[in-house]
Amino acid sequence: MVTALYFTVDLLLRCLAILAF
Repeated sequence: MVTALYFTVDLLLRCLAILAF
């Protein structure tokens, strides 16, 4: 459960980073 949550957060951060740049 925790690993899945971390994975989802990681994807969101990656998307935000791409949009930011």
